Amino acid sequence: MRVKEIMNSPVVTANENDSLEQCARKMLELRIAQLPVVNDDGVLTGFVAASDFIAKKTTVSFSRTEILELFGQWFDQGEIEKIYEDAGRIVVKEVMSRPAISIDSDASVKEVFEELAGTGIHSIVVVEEEKPVGLVSVSDFLKLIVR
Repeated sequence: MRVKEIMNSPVVTANENDSLEQCARKMLELRIAQLPVVNDDGVLTGFVAASDFIAKKTTVSFSRTEILELFGQWFDQGEIEKIYEDAGRIVVKEVMSRPAISIDSDASVKEVFEELAGTGIHSIVVVEEEKPVGLVSVSDFLKLIVR
């Protein structure tokens, strides 16, 4: 069985030059937690997830000091609202994960399973000629049981 037989298609994407506000709006409207990111030619360049919109603790280099970081900016508790307000001026390519994990649409379901197993990744972008055509998530394997 091939990936294209179980993938979700068409895939919704974000452009790497979209603002974080546009990206968040699309994710909320469609009730999805992740988006493949493409360039102006439609080629897959990265991936953005809802978790990218949440501050993370990071350690300052050569120090034991932990700070909060959001959208590549360090901040203290009082500044978080301002950073979210500024999200309209931050573009997706500044915060997306690179590279996006992808697999060709003609790959076998076994290959996707091997890619997902043990990685902690919950979905993989399906591509044809480097352009997203679908998405396969862990829950899509349920389709193999319920036919």
